[in-house]
Amino acid sequence: MVDKILNILLVAVYTAIVVLATVFCMKLSQIDRMQSDSRDSSIRSSMHALNTHRYFLDITMGDYVAVPADSALIEYGTKVVQNLEEIITLSPFVEIRDSARVIQTEYIRRFPMLDAAAMKMDIRNGDLILRHNNSLHSELFRKIGVREQKYSHLGIIYRTPADTLLVLHSQANDYTGVGGIEASPLYSFMPRGDFDVAIYRLKEPQAVRDAWVDEILRLREKGVPFDPAFNIVDTCKLYCAEMVAYSLNRIIGREAIAPHGFFMGKKVYAVDDCYLIPEMERIYHRERAEVYRPGE
Repeated sequence: MVDKILNILLVAVYTAIVVLATVFCMKLSQIDRMQSDSRDSSIRSSMHALNTHRYFLDITMGDYVAVPADSALIEYGTKVVQNLEEIITLSPFVEIRDSARVIQTEYIRRFPMLDAAAMKMDIRNGDLILRHNNSLHSELFRKIGVREQKYSHLGIIYRTPADTLLVLHSQANDYTGVGGIEASPLYSFMPRGDFDVAIYRLKEPQAVRDAWVDEILRLREKGVPFDPAFNIVDTCKLYCAEMVAYSLNRIIGREAIAPHGFFMGKKVYAVDDCYLIPEMERIYHRERAEVYRPGE
């Protein structure tokens, strides 16, 4: 009797193991199919973008090389170069990254004003860039400063592995307040019109400035949103000056940038707090931003 019960139990255990193993294998197969589908979808999406960019060069531009007067064309080119840089940086597929580099090189050849190597200024990774323009909230942001009310927006220059220049900055839609950390081509970040532009450099070794850029890239990858409430106590959201101050203070381990501005009765980081410090030196300034174009 005992033997019969043991045999029944063994059969039951064996059956359960077989069933569980079968379910496990089916689940692994399903996950593998999903990963394969996701990989195929990612490749198709990237290849579609690359083919579109290549088609534009071959069919639309031919042998034409853009000139500064081609403002609409240059704006398109900056967006394409940025898209290609994202593919080069983020794509896990070697063949996609290699194809994107080839196409990006050709775009930069056709748009010489986008080539970081062609710029006359000594712009380095981690430089601080400031601007003032006529967006809806520019005057508000400018007047938050209590020492020098000259600039309304700022960001950190990112010299990519492909040697293009992007500006990492936190901004939001003028009307909804929704936004986050963006990577904009330097050319498009420069305001058009009679507005001041300046570039400051942190008086630290390049390795520190590189680490500063890496920290902002980490925040961008994390998806940190724009802070429309200007709440510097909560660092889960960051507005432009707050992003600069928070990331730098975190990297160098002390409060190099302190808040002196005021907004709705509370202390906030103003734009001038970020560059009117002993650790910064000005390396570039233009009263009329419109006369500056990379590559001139």
